[in-house]
Amino acid sequence: MVALAAFFGVSALAVDSCTNLPALANEVAEINVISASWTSSNDLVLSDSSTGAALPNQYAFCRVKGNIEYSGNKSLGFELWLPEQDSYNERYLVVGNGGLAGTIDTSAMMLNLNRGYAVTAGHSGHDVALNADAQPVEPKDLLSHNCTLTFFDGIYTGSPGNWYSHLILSFLWNAKHTKGDGYLGQSILNFTTNAVLEECDGIDGVVDDSSMASSTNVTCLTQPQINAIEAIYAGPTDSRNGDIIYPGCTLGSEKEWLMQETSLYLNYTTPILQNLVLNNLSFDINQFDFGADVDAVDAIASPLIDGISTDLSAFRKRGGKMIVAQGWADPYGALWSIMHLEQLQNATANEDVSDFFNLFMIPGGGHCGPATNFPSAPSTYHTDDVLRAWVENNTFPDSILTSHPLDGSNRTRRICPWPQSARLKHQSSDSDYAENFVCA
Repeated sequence: MVALAAFFGVSALAVDSCTNLPALANEVAEINVISASWTSSNDLVLSDSSTGAALPNQYAFCRVKGNIEYSGNKSLGFELWLPEQDSYNERYLVVGNGGLAGTIDTSAMMLNLNRGYAVTAGHSGHDVALNADAQPVEPKDLLSHNCTLTFFDGIYTGSPGNWYSHLILSFLWNAKHTKGDGYLGQSILNFTTNAVLEECDGIDGVVDDSSMASSTNVTCLTQPQINAIEAIYAGPTDSRNGDIIYPGCTLGSEKEWLMQETSLYLNYTTPILQNLVLNNLSFDINQFDFGADVDAVDAIASPLIDGISTDLSAFRKRGGKMIVAQGWADPYGALWSIMHLEQLQNATANEDVSDFFNLFMIPGGGHCGPATNFPSAPSTYHTDDVLRAWVENNTFPDSILTSHPLDGSNRTRRICPWPQSARLKHQSSDSDYAENFVCA
């Protein structure tokens, strides 16, 4: 895809009509351009995957559809959108996939086309229909994990699931511990989050629990429910030695857990264990051994679906910059991003890696966007401006502006590079404005 974009990035913008692109593409081996059509401004209206708002193309562009063949008679479907010359910002951006992949995220493509980028997205080698009963997460991540990092100057990834083989084991762990008397209905989850907020709210200098608390008629938890919650906080561990299989969920994220009890293990863990790891469609995943069976996951699934190498030396050496944003209320767990950063630091003898890699933890943030149960938390993360300034001007990303909460207010906040967090400068300051916060 990078070779294709490099080829088109120079050639396509120089031609009078994008209909010439299929002929030009024949010069690039293994690339098959199916169509190339001109789209005038406002002729294509999509729906914003985060807000549902209408999303028209502000600029005219050449819409290229095609595929790239690779081993085993397989192909990767893609779209490449090339903005008209006057609106082109002379930058190229790749949109990634999420969940079990299989889709081209045209919503994210449109958002970035409207910022002037030439933008590409692919379906990761298969159509979503081939996911069978496993429903993929809506792909909102701007990822490039399926490409060599050194192709890129800057990378932004939201809520990364790059230890995917163990992420799906956490789904199974959480589902098993919430069966029967341990089941946590939404009212129980709301009660738990409210209790956490009552205890912890105000740490940042702002007491705002009234805008976040959910009504509930629950007054206490049973011991099996307490045990289930503690198991989800702890995360799965190896029954042989107690080692962490995957970090648990965070305090304050409980409202978002219902999928952990109902659908995630069925849609993700089951097909991967049955089809890939154990090659047994009748295997009862409730019999999975969080010990010896983990070895099989590591041997078979991990090489195919994980991207957890801590050797980013080539990317760093050529001046690459990476920003990771992770919501604290992510229903799939937030702590892996911190754990992976620690692994990266350990791999470099505890050297400071912030010259090329920074993690931003988002209060009230969900998975790749807002958490619906925290509507007062700003839901738009202005990462693009910060990443570009870091890549092009070497301006360190000391904070990222967030805005547009789901509740429709004008509240803005800033998020900070971990382990810093935003603190209100003065008690008398208006907490609705990002400039009144400092990273500390």
